[in-house]
Amino acid sequence: MSRRISMLTAVLLAVLFAAGCSGKTAATVNGEKITKKEVQEAAAARMGPAAATMQGAAKKAAMNQALQELIAEKIAFQEARARGIVVTDQDVDNEVANLYRQYGKDAIDKQAKQMNLDKDAFRQAIKKRIIVSRLAESLVPASAVSDDDARQFYNSQPGMFKTPERANVRLVRTANGDQAKVIAARMKAGGSFDRVADQYVNDKSVSVSDYGWTPTNIYGPEIEKNLGSMKAGSFAGPFKVHDGFVIISLKEKQPAGMIGFDEVKDQIKEMLLAQKRQASLINLIAQKKSTASIKINE
Repeated sequence: MSRRISMLTAVLLAVLFAAGCSGKTAATVNGEKITKKEVQEAAAARMGPAAATMQGAAKKAAMNQALQELIAEKIAFQEARARGIVVTDQDVDNEVANLYRQYGKDAIDKQAKQMNLDKDAFRQAIKKRIIVSRLAESLVPASAVSDDDARQFYNSQPGMFKTPERANVRLVRTANGDQAKVIAARMKAGGSFDRVADQYVNDKSVSVSDYGWTPTNIYGPEIEKNLGSMKAGSFAGPFKVHDGFVIISLKEKQPAGMIGFDEVKDQIKEMLLAQKRQASLINLIAQKKSTASIKINE
């Protein structure tokens, strides 16, 4: 599933970087101003480090794109206000707590600092983000996507839900090819991978790892091919890998298949609902923009 930069994403990005700005007016939207500083910071956020060296036509284009995104943002907030969408301090508290749980407080605080957002500006940015989200939710109810819609998408995109062949494996790894051959010979002579592997657990020159269930294609073509023909309880190697040599033991194997619809139904519905809401928000902003009083200062 691709993640294209959409107008909604751009709006939210602009919100984060526009918080708390003031200065000369770049444009007005239905009488509400957008400052030149807001446009500059939104453009910098959009372009990243390249913004510092941008000049001429490229800079003008970036500034114009940032301005158009901020106009869309302004229209979205005006429409949310007209629809009576209200976000409380508790709503903001809950969202900040959710971000901390999801990404870690240190990471969020670091990002806010990089954006030059103090605590109040950061909370204001979060509040605006919630407003845009609730506006999109008001346009398309959750019931707009049915189980049948999800099933149709599931059936039309089988490649998204394939599961590769998987194997439950244990590996013995060493950087020394001769040592790998000795270990493999001992295993073959003794008839037991695990018995010999356990004897090397405390050997610093050897790594013994239980990989558990993993796709067979992560080990390289040669090992994948061998895993395909191996039976549970057997082992093979040594094989040359990028950081040494491995001997691999196959505990169990599962064939390639498909993730069941019931396992992914809710995820598909959430994705389809988000797409519908995004499209509706884009259409709403376009409609409101066509009738808005917009004045752009050169």
